[in-house]
Amino acid sequence: MTLPYVDDATALAALDLDRAYEAVRDAFHQAATRPPVLSTPPALLMHHPEAPHTAIKVKAAQLPGLGLSGVRIVGDHDTPEGEVSHDVMWLADFQTARPIGLVEMNTLHAVRTALTGVVALEALRGPADLVPCRTVALLGAGRIAEWLVAPLRDRVGATAIRVAASRPERAQAFAERHGIEAAASVDEAVAGADAVIAITSATAPLLFARHMAAGRTIVGMGGGHEIDASALRAADRFVVDDFGFASVMGSVGAWIRGGTTQATIEARLTAELGQVVAGLRPGRASPSDVVLAIVQGMACCDLALAALVFRTITSPLPVPEGPGEG
Repeated sequence: MTLPYVDDATALAALDLDRAYEAVRDAFHQAATRPPVLSTPPALLMHHPEAPHTAIKVKAAQLPGLGLSGVRIVGDHDTPEGEVSHDVMWLADFQTARPIGLVEMNTLHAVRTALTGVVALEALRGPADLVPCRTVALLGAGRIAEWLVAPLRDRVGATAIRVAASRPERAQAFAERHGIEAAASVDEAVAGADAVIAITSATAPLLFARHMAAGRTIVGMGGGHEIDASALRAADRFVVDDFGFASVMGSVGAWIRGGTTQATIEARLTAELGQVVAGLRPGRASPSDVVLAIVQGMACCDLALAALVFRTITSPLPVPEGPGEG
């Protein structure tokens, strides 16, 4: 059997950001309103001591509303020039497990990650846009951040975006590309911001309790220790996309490794992001709530985006029912 393969360049050419945003949001809706759509465990991580610079990650999901199952396989290899990733989604029929195709995810994953952060901000503003997101601080100026600026403007109405990065010259170049403001530090970027999105490779916290201003929403998406545990204690509401995966990655994983028990963190949890997107639980109770969200990525969102691109190119897949139907 020869499966259709959509390479990275073809996937990017077929991508429509508006439709991608809706696909990611609908995936969160299905995650909250259907039987479990993620694999157990949500991710399989392999890192062998005889290949210290190479890691393999496998994440699987099902989206009944799309009639699909999917397995995302990621291979990362550290080189002196930087990390090289090989990222592909295997698509199969939901009912029969018949393989349908393969979609390269190197760029689509970056898009998905960015869009999940904006979906989170839109949902966590509360009903009827309870709080504004006019000023947004963006921490990180890497390839994922490149996909954040346009949806922040279009979806949450950001009129001022400030970017900070570990290298000021990188933040300045990013700001010039996107017509936004570069900040010299995290504190400068965050000052007066309605919302903060952190997508960095930080290995030590950038955000602390002092950054948890009334009414602010902070979304942490990096794979390292971006947010200090003091921020969790200062938050009025705490939201994650998938706690199982978050507990081994990013800030939540760092909190646990640092001695905060998983039970303590789970006790602070007020909602999963999918529940907020689906309207099952509120993102915030009042405009003054300080909301902290950790969004580490769900395979169902990767699957939804891969399916959208694959359908656009080959048109073999059923039309989705839409959120909450079926």
